Amino acid sequence: PTNAAVHSIKWIEGQNFRNIFKTAVIGLKVIKKNRFSAAFTHMALMQALILSPLLKVHKIRHVIWYAHASNPISLRVAKIFASEFVTSTPGSFPLKSAKVTPIGQGIDPSKFTRKTLNYPIKNLIHVGRFEKSKNIDLIIETVAQARQQGFPLTFTQVGNASSKSLSDYEFQCKKKFSSYIQEGWLNFEPTISHEKIPEVLSKSDLFIHAFQGSLDKTTVEAVLMGLPLISINHEVNNFFASQFDNASLIERLLSILTLDESSLRDNVEAQEALAMKNGTLNALIAKLDQILISGKA
Repeated sequence: PTNAAVHSIKWIEGQNFRNIFKTAVIGLKVIKKNRFSAAFTHMALMQALILSPLLKVHKIRHVIWYAHASNPISLRVAKIFASEFVTSTPGSFPLKSAKVTPIGQGIDPSKFTRKTLNYPIKNLIHVGRFEKSKNIDLIIETVAQARQQGFPLTFTQVGNASSKSLSDYEFQCKKKFSSYIQEGWLNFEPTISHEKIPEVLSKSDLFIHAFQGSLDKTTVEAVLMGLPLISINHEVNNFFASQFDNASLIERLLSILTLDESSLRDNVEAQEALAMKNGTLNALIAKLDQILISGKA
């Protein structure tokens, strides 16, 4: 767009001095050239940390977006200089501070066309990294338990480990549950681009989720697609006002599997209404605008 300018730092992993120097030089040049009233940094803590003192000296309001369970030293230092932090949900920010404001997720609902509700539920899906934090083994064991109780379910995990160093868990799970793969109800699919997520979700009946940490964006995307959602993640359940806060994953799964079609539809519509209210791009931009301009959401 004509009202935007891009200045590339070309951050190179491992070249710390060069990265810091170039970020500071380019940042200072841009700050002096423009009369900014506010600056916004999105999930770039090191860059935010380098720029924060410069912005503070020039009395420019600096708002940092951070939504992650990890609590690095850089975050604690950035807290000293930053004007405010924004995050998706209260539990998505690891520090307690009056500077933190949850503003929801930023999903474009037009990219997630609502699918027809499938009843009864048969095909379960999880889209996300194949890593221990996602508790894929717990999901598989939960689906296996439900199958033992007479529900003819299938489960598909979409996504690989994000790096070779984290791939051992994926390998062990595939080995441990190889008999389920042979039985034909357990499937593993590779990582897909974000643009293909709606197509994959449209072929499923329920999104099952077991990550313990911040709010996973894919849970909101699944709900906007019209999929029922179950999770043991406190942030997810608070976001969707779940009535089963302390229930296990198998308890949640059996509960939703035994709903009649009308009750299941009511459940999906209630979750979708909350996703539209708190999880869309327009809602996030409106709140962020207020914070950047006045400091109040």
